[in-house]
Amino acid sequence: MFNAGFRMFFNKYIALRLEVRDFVYSAAVSKVNGCSVTDLSKLKTGSTANIDAGCNASAFKEVKTDANIAYQQVQEPSSEILNNIGVSLALSVLF
Repeated sequence: MFNAGFRMFFNKYIALRLEVRDFVYSAAVSKVNGCSVTDLSKLKTGSTANIDAGCNASAFKEVKTDANIAYQQVQEPSSEILNNIGVSLALSVLF
């Protein structure tokens, strides 16, 4: 997490604060809707037999097409670095 900001005092009791935060984390796709590569290879052929209980096959609207797309994403896993940037502006009354 990276954090930067400043506080400006208008008088003894009132301050304005501006802060920017950047949460940096990595993510990798290993399952889609709880389905592993093995489950997705079965689903892309249209078979729903012998898939894991954690696999939500009903989440794929077009089972063969959607499972094929998900299979391609999970078959070659990649990791990404994600940034979640937030800005905060606050008026404070000090006592």
